[in-house]
Amino acid sequence: MNMMKQGMLPNKNLNSSKQEYFLPHHAVQKKNSITTKLRVVFDVSYDQSLQKIAWRNSSDSVVKEYRLSTVTYGTSSAPFLATRCLHQIGLHSQNINLEISHIIENSFYMDDLMAGAKSNKKAIALIQNLSETLDAGGFHLRKCLKSLKMS
Repeated sequence: MNMMKQGMLPNKNLNSSKQEYFLPHHAVQKKNSITTKLRVVFDVSYDQSLQKIAWRNSSDSVVKEYRLSTVTYGTSSAPFLATRCLHQIGLHSQNINLEISHIIENSFYMDDLMAGAKSNKKAIALIQNLSETLDAGGFHLRKCLKSLKMS
């Protein structure tokens, strides 16, 4: 499970005398996805003080308890934190490339970056610079669209 490899689910003794909750979750398959064929979707519609999940690697393995140590996508704070992280990446990149910093801080709508350039050459350079800067913060550009002015 990727979340374990990334350190999001430390396997510690979770037995506690406190009241705790399991975070409901299920798998979603995306056969056509390039990046993630299978992802875990958490049902966070209930206000829960702790984030625990039950997991097993196969149908015949023992179920283990894990407590999430990261902000789970889908919780109410996740969009704010993603936006705040982008803002911080923009601030950090001010001394390196002011144009890239400005684009990162001002050109995102939800999870879409909307920016442009006056030529294909400048657009390619912009994409490369944005990708390098955002990759350093764990944000990876996945797709780019272009429109050409017809003469």
